[in-house]
Amino acid sequence: MSMVIANRVPPTGERERAWRWRDATLGAVEFLSARYFTQSYAPHAHEEYAIGVIEDGVEAFHYRGAMHVAAPGSVILLNADEIHTGQAARGARGWQYRMLYPNSELVQAAWGRTGRGTVFFPRPVVDDAALARSILAFHRAAESGAPSVPEESALVAILSAAIQRHGAGGGASERPLADHAAARLIREYIDANYTRNLSLAELASVARLSPFHLNRVFRAAVGLPPHRYLEQVRVRKARALLSGRLALSRIAFDTGFVDQSHFTRHFKRHLGVTPGEYRRAMRAG
Repeated sequence: MSMVIANRVPPTGERERAWRWRDATLGAVEFLSARYFTQSYAPHAHEEYAIGVIEDGVEAFHYRGAMHVAAPGSVILLNADEIHTGQAARGARGWQYRMLYPNSELVQAAWGRTGRGTVFFPRPVVDDAALARSILAFHRAAESGAPSVPEESALVAILSAAIQRHGAGGGASERPLADHAAARLIREYIDANYTRNLSLAELASVARLSPFHLNRVFRAAVGLPPHRYLEQVRVRKARALLSGRLALSRIAFDTGFVDQSHFTRHFKRHLGVTPGEYRRAMRAG
């Protein structure tokens, strides 16, 4: 399937902005408020669920084997560890949205009030005006620092409503892709050696497969080719280190990036903000 490409010229006088943060009273969730024109997310997966609302413009993203389009007012419901992309839809001058990234434990707590099993959202884009209003009100109040809003009970109420109206459970979250012993082996190998410059030839040698065969079975099992999975592991490791005091250049080196510029470029393609912006927001939160 061909990708949807946007008109990447921002309107006169407008520019991209993005703020990703974590509230001190809600350590299990991150917030993102962003306006994008040229941003193009690399295929990636979040360890958390991704739940939000399009405020303006139109976003297009590839998810679970299909292209989806989210217009203003649409609610986005993405499952944890599902590969997806993200960019402006064809003909749209970017998009503006507000996203919540609650971890699996928090979502499971909300699911425990309405049923049993693993939370799974079968549709990534839904039309639910009431849920959209609730998400936007909570998100805007949290961004403004309103003291009465950033409470876990308010967030759990939103998650419970999303699950009750649009969720399922009981193993539906399993990715419908083939598994393969070689893919598991290489995933573990990359996890243990992500700081090194791993070539496909080296990985193929470890798996005792041809590079072509390894690339095919790994992508079928994981949803990404090996080099994209390596990139994702590095970004996740770097994200964890950003809560500390290491210099950005040292984090780039310690997580296997060529240099700080390389680190910044890939981090933004995965999380929508630069490492410096992410660190400042986390410290402020």
